[in-house]
Amino acid sequence: MSAVKHHSPLRYPDGKAQLSGLLAAAITANGLRGCRYYEPFAGGGGAALSLLNSGVVRELYLNDADVRIHAFWQAALHQPEEFANHIMTAPLTVDEWRRQQAVAAAPEGRSELAVGFAWPGRCAGVA
Repeated sequence: MSAVKHHSPLRYPDGKAQLSGLLAAAITANGLRGCRYYEPFAGGGGAALSLLNSGVVRELYLNDADVRIHAFWQAALHQPEEFANHIMTAPLTVDEWRRQQAVAAAPEGRSELAVGFAWPGRCAGVA
């Protein structure tokens, strides 16, 4: 068994990334190479990003019911400079970790950038 290459910045152990080969085969077998791929439960987006990176699909549409995951993808894709600045300037302290935990635990009323930045600080897949 070969190792799965991770294309996502989010780590979801046992996520859908390991299904990317099966999905690619199904897309190819049905004559759909180059199609748009819609992922209703994006999570880390591992399978979707693998399909895009390998050229099996040409566009991705990621969605997730968890507002924190949605905020992460929105911020990372639509505010990349601001998002990267948060990453580069956040203090690496226990107090900061606690502040980010509080944002992730109560995302209501906060910006997508704030929530999206806070979410990866939690264990992916754990509410």
